[in-house]
Amino acid sequence: YAVWNEFLDKSTRTPFYFVDAHLEPYKGKTRDDLRLAQTKVLIAAMAKENTKQLPVIYAGDYNSNRDNADQSKYKGGFDAPLKAFTAVGVPDAITIASHLVHTIFNSANQAVNPPYKYGDHVDHIYVSPDIRVNSLSIVLGPNGATGSELFRYAAPFASDHNPVQANVTVPGRPGEVG
Repeated sequence: YAVWNEFLDKSTRTPFYFVDAHLEPYKGKTRDDLRLAQTKVLIAAMAKENTKQLPVIYAGDYNSNRDNADQSKYKGGFDAPLKAFTAVGVPDAITIASHLVHTIFNSANQAVNPPYKYGDHVDHIYVSPDIRVNSLSIVLGPNGATGSELFRYAAPFASDHNPVQANVTVPGRPGEVG
């Protein structure tokens, strides 16, 4: 459940990979074990594909968050993608972003007005450690709206997810062209 491609920054000519994943839904240890296996397969596939050791941005719906690890609700549960990426030194962008915007809002909106404010995100952006995350936002309004400009969703909902947007700096690699 992932697609990827090698991209080239137009101005710097820096190549990098972008991966878009969608892992299995639902909570509980059995599903977390499945997501752990899926994430490990994803990481291994990218390691095999990425013969030039280019920076990688892994984004998508990982269907996992800190709530999965709430033992009072999901005995044996855990945040599987976070565990797999952490094991190979790939951080969640939200933990290293220099600036956060609206991250108290959930990335999944469940078609609820106004959106939930628990800060639980099933949608994540994981980045190679050499990528700098300048900002990360949960997008709630048009054109990066903030404060009073935030809008209440109109039905029908376009998606059951709020977009997660990151501004990143991919390190230059002089002389490399993808």
